[in-house]
Amino acid sequence: MLFTLRSSLLCLAASAVAPAVAKAFPGPLCTLQASGGDDAPALLKALQTCLQVTVPKDTTLSIRSPVNATDLKNVRLALHGTIKYFDDVAYWVDNAFYFGKSYHLHG
Repeated sequence: MLFTLRSSLLCLAASAVAPAVAKAFPGPLCTLQASGGDDAPALLKALQTCLQVTVPKDTTLSIRSPVNATDLKNVRLALHGTIKYFDDVAYWVDNAFYFGKSYHLHG
């Protein structure tokens, strides 16, 4: 069994949203495609280098290694597709990250 995170709230067509997104998030806009293997390295690299990362509808990324995204700032993840995590609980327990206290501001 794979753990699934799915977003159905962001269903606007990319062509209609792209100009508004470019103004709101000036900088690199990246779109990820599934590799057929571990997509964690590509996801992390995109989150580190792009201001917006999009997972398109009908795309399923497979995460089979840790993604330490604790130091990211001002990155938007537009999740239209699916992110599935490898279901080996023992692996994730041994490769977990401690996040400590977290403060979130919403404006």
